[in-house]
Amino acid sequence: MLLKKGAKGPQVVELQNLLNAAGSQPRLIPDGDFGNLTEQSVKYFQGRHNDATGRPLVTDGEVGDRTWWALRNSGGAGGEQQPPRPEVGGAVGQRIVRIALGEAQKGVREVGGRNTGPDVRKYQNSTGLGGTGWAWCAAFVTWCYESAGLMLRSAWGFTGVSDLEQWGRRTGKWKPRVAGYVPPAGAIVIFNFSHTGVVVSGGRSSDVTVEGNTSSGNRGSQRDGDGVFQRTRSHSIIKGYVVLPEILVEQSPSRRAS
Repeated sequence: MLLKKGAKGPQVVELQNLLNAAGSQPRLIPDGDFGNLTEQSVKYFQGRHNDATGRPLVTDGEVGDRTWWALRNSGGAGGEQQPPRPEVGGAVGQRIVRIALGEAQKGVREVGGRNTGPDVRKYQNSTGLGGTGWAWCAAFVTWCYESAGLMLRSAWGFTGVSDLEQWGRRTGKWKPRVAGYVPPAGAIVIFNFSHTGVVVSGGRSSDVTVEGNTSSGNRGSQRDGDGVFQRTRSHSIIKGYVVLPEILVEQSPSRRAS
């Protein structure tokens, strides 16, 4: 049963008792009223526990099947589950990172106008769309993957960030940014301002990335900059990741994503 703010009754009492047993912050009076303090306690719990599959709970303050399971299996007395083991990029993931870093170290910049230049056109051509003059952060990611021998989709890459995100969701490759999740090297990061890049190394609160069509620092445009740069990005601006299984294990570079 789903419980959320505004619910009342004996099931809320059970919830409040379980939260207290798990070390609720704040400590709750089990009055059967799912109010602000209970919601705050649920979020505190969710941010520190995993579901039955080992994935971090979503910190939305609502109590569904995954959170009920975690509450009933948390061990009580404030016992916290360990965060899931980070996914580790394999040879293909590391190859993607080296390629992306190489472009940043080369100092790729737009030449001859906005969203154009020899290297920019190289990225744009990798998508199959061709032409130039259009935003190229997703094209940069496509080119990095293609250069590592891993094609996104079957014949061409992505020209838009939303297209890339929706493909990841449809194919089960989407990983939402949740507390405790550390993305593997080579994963595709999707930001909450319609921008994308390649993860160099993931962390608990920020990731090191390489991004095309961005700026070297926070002063310039983050989604319409003029070059390829290595950045450190807070998780607060990250929406999620597209993680292909091929980047996690040793695979032939000719392997294609479905």
